[in-house]
Amino acid sequence: MPCVACSADILSTDLTCCHLVTSMSLPTELLVRIFELLPLSHLLSCRIVSKQFDQVIKDSNSLRYLIELGSAAYVDDEHALSTSKSLALLKAHEEACRTCQSSSLTVVVSLPYAEAHFLSLRDGTPHPRAPAPRLRLAISHACRPACLTGVMDDLLVVSVVDTIGSMEVLEIITVKWDSGEVKSRIQSSPSDRMRATCCIPNNCLLVAVDRSSRSPPTCPCILVYHITSESPILIATYELPSPRVVPRDFYLAFTFNDPQKWNRHKSFAGDQSQPFFTPATNSVIVLSFSYRSSPMFSIVSLVSTFLSPVSNKTKGPEHTIPWPSWGPSSTRWFDDEPWRLASTAGDCHTFGYRVAFLDRVLDFNPRKIARDSQVHQTSVIRGSTVVEGGIVSTLPYRETLFPKLPFDNVILGGDHFVGVQVSCKGMISKRCTWQYPELHRLESMVIYLVFLRYTAT
Repeated sequence: MPCVACSADILSTDLTCCHLVTSMSLPTELLVRIFELLPLSHLLSCRIVSKQFDQVIKDSNSLRYLIELGSAAYVDDEHALSTSKSLALLKAHEEACRTCQSSSLTVVVSLPYAEAHFLSLRDGTPHPRAPAPRLRLAISHACRPACLTGVMDDLLVVSVVDTIGSMEVLEIITVKWDSGEVKSRIQSSPSDRMRATCCIPNNCLLVAVDRSSRSPPTCPCILVYHITSESPILIATYELPSPRVVPRDFYLAFTFNDPQKWNRHKSFAGDQSQPFFTPATNSVIVLSFSYRSSPMFSIVSLVSTFLSPVSNKTKGPEHTIPWPSWGPSSTRWFDDEPWRLASTAGDCHTFGYRVAFLDRVLDFNPRKIARDSQVHQTSVIRGSTVVEGGIVSTLPYRETLFPKLPFDNVILGGDHFVGVQVSCKGMISKRCTWQYPELHRLESMVIYLVFLRYTAT
């Protein structure tokens, strides 16, 4: 840690920095102010340097709040609450994530597929930034595909999927939804068959690609695009494990939810406001896939894994990252665990670093894991008849267990669950919310949804 006054590295030396002794006699208020300016890692190091520093940090609500924020992977929001109140809310919020008790019930009926509708779920009105309450896109394919959407800031990404044949993503259309402008189109090809798409932070798009039709066949991969202009820039290619046999049927799907969508709206004041939020980059992403009749694998990885090439370069030729170079250390694999298969098709829901299933929440927050003794840190090594060489994954996590919910699936928010029951017609028939006790009400949240279908012109 560098000295605040002279930048000397006082942790890597013999602690003979000339300013170390004089700083011990500084007023406590000034020490607190200096500590508030330090990065989190340096602030934590100060507790090791001196017992007095450690006591100053323990006695300061503002410093404890900064440490708790960093440990929970939150950042502070603009608010009028006192530091002690914010710290109390944050601690209650974190503790509530371990209890998961029920409180309220809401019944809804899902909307049928429509053109692109931009709605505020809180009051059912169109989103105020949308140029029109609905948007129609021109789709050139002769078949009648389904359209899956993803929203990241001002971008609407529409994946046109062939529902009759192989469930291939035929085309990816990127639209600036607050103006209606079509920014780009990415077409599938026989050698690179797009199977799934996902918007992640920093204007990036992940595309899962099946390359088994190449000669010779190659392993499936994840392409990382940077959406910045009319022509998306391919930044990197992350290879997945190679199958033992070239599969006839290949399934891929992403699960990622931008946690900022679930934050309390700033118009709510007092106890209903939330003075902290989760940055979108502090998140996990889940890739579900299967080869032929193999089990449905779920691969959990940190979003930052795929953002690292983007921060290093945003133009020029893309580079390929082999599976052994990134996969074992950056992923955690699950296949036939009964608790995972209890969800519909092994589905899950993510919020920040957490992944929710019907009877547990897995937390992949690196800082929490580092300071929590109840942690899964053992590598998972599986022999596999599907993947060449078996599977090795080591990404650590911890889990919170609770009684199994009586639903097909769950949606995880900042401090609540939403249980989803699917009817025989494939539509959401009811929704039940499980909220953590004595925390914010569901009515104080603002959630935006987009519904889209193909419409013949």
